[in-house]
Amino acid sequence: METIVFLHGWGVGPENFQPLINFLSNKYHVVAPNLSNLTDNKDFSWKKFANNLNEFINNKKVYLIGVSLGGGLALAYAAFYPKNVKAVIACEPAGIKIKKNKIAGAFLIIKMVIRGLFYREGIRFIPRICFSFLKESIFHSRKVYGQAKLVLEKDLDKSVVKIKAPVYLLWSKNSGELPLWMGEKLHQKIANSRLDPSFSDKNHLWCLLEQEKIAKKVLEIF
Repeated sequence: METIVFLHGWGVGPENFQPLINFLSNKYHVVAPNLSNLTDNKDFSWKKFANNLNEFINNKKVYLIGVSLGGGLALAYAAFYPKNVKAVIACEPAGIKIKKNKIAGAFLIIKMVIRGLFYREGIRFIPRICFSFLKESIFHSRKVYGQAKLVLEKDLDKSVVKIKAPVYLLWSKNSGELPLWMGEKLHQKIANSRLDPSFSDKNHLWCLLEQEKIAKKVLEIF
């Protein structure tokens, strides 16, 4: 059975993606680590993040699925360990510097959550997301801070050119949090990549709200 490593987004945990994990587990061996366990307390870099992931999966060759922060880690791993990756699906991945300070970054998160409440599925998911964020912030505060620095301040654009595996970039046409120009820039840098610029019509929370749609796309690609 093929192995898929699923990498969740910032401020939440793998438990928030259980519907997607359950769906894929019918066909694949799915491994879904908590990214806080892979985050170093001092070295907040994509390289160190990827090194820790490699230790976790024991240098095996795998498929990668990542959303937001996890998408950035999937790209970083594919760049630094190209021989270990069969293919990548990255749902609005981090990896392109947003150039916002911490206050602006906090405002971005608040706006994203408020927008999410206007989606029908948001009423069900937002309370769970907030609870997960509170738990992560309490038990892994320094790591959550370091992960935010990666998303806001660290570029992968010089590293992703090393990626050899096929990469599928899924984006929303209405994402205000990680704009489409980021996806276009990654698409230009990654030789063997495809960009779907209108996979969703929701804001960045579509990665959580449309898990069944993502799962069906995974089955099409992998």
